[in-house]
This record gives sequence, C-alpha cells and structure tokens, in this order.
Amino acid sequence: MYPKRLAILGGYGNAGMSLARLLLQWTDVNLCLAGRSPEKAELAAKQLNAAFSGERVSGAAADAHDSGSLQALFTDVDMVVVASSGADAAGRIADAALRSGIDYLDILLSTPEKHSALRRLEPELQRQGRCFITDGGFHPGLPAAMVRYASQYFLTLRRARVAGLIRMNWQEYHFSPDTEAEFYREITTQELRYYRGGEWRKAGIFTAGDYPRIDFGSPFGKQYCAPMYLEEINLLARNFPSLEETGFYVAGLNWFVDWLAFPLAMLRRKWLPGAGDKLLNKLTGWGLRRFSRPPYAAMLQLNADGLSDAGETRFELAVSHRDAYQLTAIPVLACLIQYLTGEIRRPGLWWMGHLIIPDAFFKLMKRAGAEVRCQLIRPGGQTLPPRNSRPEVLEA
Repeated sequence: MYPKRLAILGGYGNAGMSLARLLLQWTDVNLCLAGRSPEKAELAAKQLNAAFSGERVSGAAADAHDSGSLQALFTDVDMVVVASSGADAAGRIADAALRSGIDYLDILLSTPEKHSALRRLEPELQRQGRCFITDGGFHPGLPAAMVRYASQYFLTLRRARVAGLIRMNWQEYHFSPDTEAEFYREITTQELRYYRGGEWRKAGIFTAGDYPRIDFGSPFGKQYCAPMYLEEINLLARNFPSLEETGFYVAGLNWFVDWLAFPLAMLRRKWLPGAGDKLLNKLTGWGLRRFSRPPYAAMLQLNADGLSDAGETRFELAVSHRDAYQLTAIPVLACLIQYLTGEIRRPGLWWMGHLIIPDAFFKLMKRAGAEVRCQLIRPGGQTLPPRNSRPEVLEA
C-alpha cells in the first residue's frame, strides 16, 4: 500500500470520524478533516493525533457549497471522501475534484440528481484517468456487493433480495440541522419499487403484499419491510439477465415513525407537496429520539436462490455491527484498501458495490470488526459452508 493523502469532507461528523479512525488503524494514509467549522476540524484532528501515532491528521475549513474553498482544500490531496450531508452538492464537489486532478468517493444518499451530476462528468473522467466512486457505505453500497458475492455460487441466479435494518440510540448522537433534514428527505422521498418479472414495480401504499415480513433472526425477529429503489440494484438487474426478482427492502425505525410520521409524510407528499416539511421533519426527529429502544444494531441480509452445479440452491449472507456508523464506515474502509493497493482503481464513474472485489472485500470487513455470516443450502436441505476456489474468504 503506497502513502496517500485523503481529505474527508464532513470529517468531524459521525460517519467522517468513524471512517477516519478506521483509516488510521488499518492504513498508512494521511488525512485532512474538513468542514465549515475550522475549530471543529482542528479539534477532531488533535483528538485523532492523540489516539494514533504519526501526526497524520490535520484540520481545514471547506464548504461543500463553495467551489473556491473546495479547490483550495484539494490542492494538496490525492482523493476526497465526501461524508458530509448534502447530496445536492455532490456535483459541485465532484467538479472541483476533477478540475483539481484528484479522485473522489462519496458516502451520500443515492439520488437521481447526484447520479445525473456525476454521469455528466464521465467522459472527462475517462480522458483524465480519474477514478470516481459513488454510493459508498452501508446502503447504498453493500447490497450490490452482497449479490455479486452470492452470484459466484450459482450457474443461474434467479432471485436475490437484500433487506436492511437499523436500530440506533438516536439520543446518543448530535446531528446538524442539514443532516436531520436530509435524513427526513431520504425516508420520505425514496421510490418504493422492487424488481420482478423483468420490470420495476411500484409498491402500493395500501398493498400489504408489497411490504413483506422479513425474519432478521434474534433478537429482532420478523419485521415489516418496505421496498427502496437503489440504482446499484437496477444495475445488477441489467448485469444479471437471469434475475427474475431482486430488490432492497428496509425495516421500519420504530412504531411512532413507521405508523404516524411516515404515513403523514406520504400523504403530504401526494396531496400537499412541499407543505409542512419543517413540522414533519421535527416530528420525525422527535419520534426517533423519543421512541427508539434497544437492542441496537445495523444489519443487512441477503437471501438468494437459483441453479448451481448441484441443482436448486439457496444462499444466505448476513452482515451486521452493533454500531450503524461503523457499518457505514467499514465497507468504505474495505473499498479504500482495495483502491489504495491499485486493485480497483480504474478511470471512470463507479458504484462502490460494483467496483470492489467481493471475496477480499468481505474478508476485510470481517477483519475490521463487522460480523459476516453465510451459508449455502443444497438440494434436500443440506446446509454447508460456502465452497468455492477461496473458501477462507469469510474467515477473520
């Protein structure tokens, strides 16, 4: 691994600090933590330098909505990792990174606006040899990686469903108003769609069959889940023509948000678009802090089936961590390790879940602290550990 200097925009936030600690622990990179507050950036850098040897961290002021401050930040780094709120600023950040001749990775919401802004840059990325990676993290990020990992056990992959669950003690974290507003937009503007029979279908608000109960095992049990469209899953459907059914499903947050705040937001979106957003944002935030209860964890699980060399086969893969921010940062760490070694650095625009090398990626995740479990279920119900050319892939 060769030395690199990375800027983390939003570096003193929850996700940024989680990633910074992991990078300092597992790599030899130098970091610049950046955000709108130079005092917070410098304090965070000081704390990390006290915890890790080498004085490898500095702090700097930068505003994602100010191109001048971004280009000043990018003059002395090799890559920017965007961990700040504000997916609407992704195009501006990416444009500044391209003009500065550096690479880019974001841990932002998966939005059509972000993807459109990044795709416009792709011809120039190819020409300049720059590597831009989008949709990094937990979700988006892991679902496509999990399906790609599973696909190696099948001759024909027919169904692959990924489900996610987040249980957090929201009172433990400080969120900026921008972060809270963005989270509210995420849960109230996502397209409720799943892929079946060669097409994307929209879930009906009152169609119970579109919201399956998925078993997450102990201690969470069965949870009602809503389909959430992810572009990385759409790309999978294109790349695996044998897929008859796929999609990403997300479990609810707590009873108050699921059955009161969220339905109100959906009705507002349909009948009074734009009205009452601030009030509903505050109501959602209050409900998360007031009614979320332990146990706390973040989890993604994949259930896939199809035809293998032994006949009809099922494959199950679960990835979890007790800390949701760790499960956001650990996949990015694993991706960056592969990037830093040069294994996956390619010119162009890439979705993280489609760029990483799955076997080594999940092995790195487990070493970094994520729980990764899988099993292969053969005809007749025989349950076996995964068997392929690299059976040690999930060993710590």
